[in-house]
Amino acid sequence: MLTDGMTFGESVLLGRSDENSFFNAIAMSDCICLQLDKADFDNLMNSNDRKILNEKIQLLNSIPEFRMLTLTRSKLTTLCQNLIPESCIKNALLC
Repeated sequence: MLTDGMTFGESVLLGRSDENSFFNAIAMSDCICLQLDKADFDNLMNSNDRKILNEKIQLLNSIPEFRMLTLTRSKLTTLCQNLIPESCIKNALLC
């Protein structure tokens, strides 16, 4: 049984289910359901991916050594796609 804030059908959006799958739920009380179709989800995810990529490119362009390389947008994109964010704790030695 689902409770407040829980979801169903998200596996279809994430590509973890075949397109012929159907997901149903029966409301046990009055409620509000929010629907997001696959095309809108994909557009949202793509725009977020572009935003993150642009932020990474902007960060690299702010580093003088990278600006001196005069990398093309294509090369910067490839480089950014391979950057992996890593959390670091205060005063940790970074190698």
